[in-house]
Amino acid sequence: PAAHEDMGGYAHLRDDSFHEGVRNRYLNAVGWVDTQAGRLLEAVAADVDAGRLLVVLTGDHGEELWEEGMFGHARPRVDDLRTRVPLVLCMPGAAAIDVPLSSNVDVMPTLLDAVGLDTAPAERFSDGVSLRRPPPPDRFLAMSASGFPVTNPEVCLVRADGHLCLAQDGRGFEHFSVARV
Repeated sequence: PAAHEDMGGYAHLRDDSFHEGVRNRYLNAVGWVDTQAGRLLEAVAADVDAGRLLVVLTGDHGEELWEEGMFGHARPRVDDLRTRVPLVLCMPGAAAIDVPLSSNVDVMPTLLDAVGLDTAPAERFSDGVSLRRPPPPDRFLAMSASGFPVTNPEVCLVRADGHLCLAQDGRGFEHFSVARV
């Protein structure tokens, strides 16, 4: 009881068996969603193959379950646990490819390109590119984590070969320290 009082009733959050239970529930939920997505894709496969349907499955960020000592998804720094999320596009006649750097901003230009429409309107209002074409060799994405810029001074430039993080050094927005992640 005393240990629970010291942590305001949250001592169980440090217990490995509690962590394992949370991870198992998370993995069970992921498995259930994966099964449902598979059922959906099987049900619409004929329409995708016939060119009548495009399917997009994605997420907005990952979760951390104590892999690096933190829990949740509002982490104050950028890392692969948060930035590597699924993006599955099912398009007629498209072979499976692995894209080393993509973002949700790429979905609209990719869909416009897939149906033969001009991608220029999407490129005017976003940084997205069609994933059906080779990306520019100097492409990067800018991202920040929870609290930027008020309580978290870090912003990262993400390239296919890694992250370059910039953090304010306390002297204002024009002064940054740089770290490669």
